[in-house]
Amino acid sequence: MTTDELKAILDLHRRYLTGAEDGARANLREANLRDADLSEATLTGANLRDADLRRADLTGADLTGANLSEATLFGADLTNTILAPAAPVPEIPAVTP
Repeated sequence: MTTDELKAILDLHRRYLTGAEDGARANLREANLRDADLSEATLTGANLRDADLRRADLTGADLTGANLSEATLFGADLTNTILAPAAPVPEIPAVTP
């Protein structure tokens, strides 16, 4: 993946998070992001399943609720990275007649 392609995906994701109609959730499944600079990136809810993030700079990135299943993070810089799970969906009480 080129730097320009990654920037375009991050921009669309940023717009998605603000509710813009032209935004799109980042789908970086199986992406080669080795050595990528993702410092300070907001990847809340992004799909990074099976992504290769070896030696990526994720300093200060927000990965809240991101799917990192099977992602390779060997050597990645996770300093101050937010790795919180997605907020739980509140339980809706059953309606009884």
